[in-house]
Amino acid sequence: MIRKLKAMLAIAFLIGFAIILEACGKGEQPVRRVGESVSFCDKKGGSWFVIDNKDQLWGWGSNKNGQLGLDRSLEKVEAPMLLMNDVASVVYDTWTESEEYYALKTNGEVWRWGNIRGIGANRTKLDKPEHFMDDVISIQVYVDSWFAIKKDNSLWAWGLNDYHQLGTGEVGSPKREPIRVLDNVKSLYVSGCATFALCKDASLWAWGVNGYGMTGTGVAKGNVQTPKRVLDDVESVTVGYDCVFAIQNDGDLYAWGSNEYGQLGDGTTTDKARPHRIMDSVKSVVLGSGAYYTTDIVFAIKKDNTLYRWGSENVSTPEKIQSEIDSITSISDDTCYTLTKKMDKSLWFSSDEGEKKLLNDVNQYGLLGFGAAYALSNSGKLFAYWDWNEDGIEIADDVAYVGVISSTDELYAIMNNGSLWLFSEKKTEKKLFDGVRLP
Repeated sequence: MIRKLKAMLAIAFLIGFAIILEACGKGEQPVRRVGESVSFCDKKGGSWFVIDNKDQLWGWGSNKNGQLGLDRSLEKVEAPMLLMNDVASVVYDTWTESEEYYALKTNGEVWRWGNIRGIGANRTKLDKPEHFMDDVISIQVYVDSWFAIKKDNSLWAWGLNDYHQLGTGEVGSPKREPIRVLDNVKSLYVSGCATFALCKDASLWAWGVNGYGMTGTGVAKGNVQTPKRVLDDVESVTVGYDCVFAIQNDGDLYAWGSNEYGQLGDGTTTDKARPHRIMDSVKSVVLGSGAYYTTDIVFAIKKDNTLYRWGSENVSTPEKIQSEIDSITSISDDTCYTLTKKMDKSLWFSSDEGEKKLLNDVNQYGLLGFGAAYALSNSGKLFAYWDWNEDGIEIADDVAYVGVISSTDELYAIMNNGSLWLFSEKKTEKKLFDGVRLP
């Protein structure tokens, strides 16, 4: 039986318990990604949002709290209904019961609807989308704190601000309107109410919750009220719930924050309030998602495609475990479950019980809770491994993209012809929509 991971495997936006917000180049339009063409909001009965190949937003399902931007007297929509034109993406909070919904349009406008936060716990009901912002490239939310990057690369924030996570210098009452926080921002990472901005000059800035020294500003406790410079020459950032990893342009890997499980790779379990160097020539970092929102295992792929692992099981310094590795994903409770794609494009599933080859020529893949997985081949064949001890089942062909509904462990697939299908462990399948937007 697959255990549910509603919080840990939310569709689309969560990586290592963090949201990631990226900006495209100055003056460009909002980014369209195939993963943003479909999303399922499992609140109050569940609602589907689909963007078609004409950038039209369609919705169906529950509308009890105005999730679809329709009059609440219409509690449920049985068939897809056109909601809005010229839409690039739809964003809502997967972490809380917040009922705010935002649509980023292709011209940079942001529209919102639902139950909009007011003063204190009060919320305003918006059954019809209203215009909110202009000139936005990307928008994201983490625990009812909202962030947007504009075309001029300025960062704006609003919403909950209990721990200085908005970076405005104030704390307490939620911000109802966007406030400018920082300029020259390339991408944003948020986790555990700590916020990190990677700027276009490769400098990394941090603010918000500072438990375990997570902001990397040199102080081990106390919230950081406004953006503080942490590290320079940064190429990429990976944020866990209580620790942070940054790769510099030369491949040097730095880490800071909680070190309870030896996840900072320095041979100790002492927390670090400033970045410290772990190793060189690193290409990417993947955090093993542990129980209770922790990061207990860390994987690093070096530029020579060797794979290193540390943290948990009394391994507090990097140990080489494999070679010829392209990418990896992992999750753990009492057992660590790992999917590894090798340079020959083969996919392998491993746990404490052993290792098993799942597929050759893999394109997309992912875990379905503990002990199950899916894989999409480059030829478009979709396989489900509902139990990794059993052989995979081919459930679809001619597939372009696969997504996961975390609350039910179901898979949805966008076909190359634009049709949307839903698949479950019970071997059921259902066609939901035609004409989904492809990349």
